Amino acid sequence: MIRDSHLLEGWTAENDPTIIRESHVLESWSVENDQTMIRNSHVSEGWTAENDQTIFRDSHVSEGWTAENDQTMIRGSHVSEGWTAENDQTMIRDSHLLEGWTAENGQTIIRESHVLEGWTVKIDQTMIRDSHLLEGWTAENDQTIIRDSHVWEGWTVENDQTIIRDSHVSEGWSVENDQTIFRD
Repeated sequence: MIRDSHLLEGWTAENDPTIIRESHVLESWSVENDQTMIRNSHVSEGWTAENDQTIFRDSHVSEGWTAENDQTMIRGSHVSEGWTAENDQTMIRDSHLLEGWTAENGQTIIRESHVLEGWTVKIDQTMIRDSHLLEGWTAENDQTIIRDSHVWEGWTVENDQTIIRDSHVSEGWSVENDQTIFRD
């Protein structure tokens, strides 16, 4: 997914598999290599990168993250939205809020919510967002999350693997190929 934008938080694309966010705001991002997005920030919630495949968030705020291993981002927090890590590959959000998350298996993050934008899980590898809002999502197949919306920023689906956002607003997106979402 490539987002090209002239906003302060605009994105540029160095290659197809990489999303690069270049920003001059406090929460700006930089790119150390093609596969890694690194957020360089001088705010309390800033990120650092310890290796090519891992994005670490180092923070001294209550919602700060720590990294236990190269492949895992673990959010240690004592707030109600805190995260814990049950295994190396899984981030589990334990929350007593309406939008809290639970984990049903090692590879799946499941968000169970009774709010309008709540998520449900149809299969182990798929997160499906069921919503009655204008921007609600539906799922057409196991691997695809499809957002059906009648708002300006609505999405359509051209094939099973591609989510295409058609928009006539200034931040509209276009699609150059099946695997890539471009923002013009």
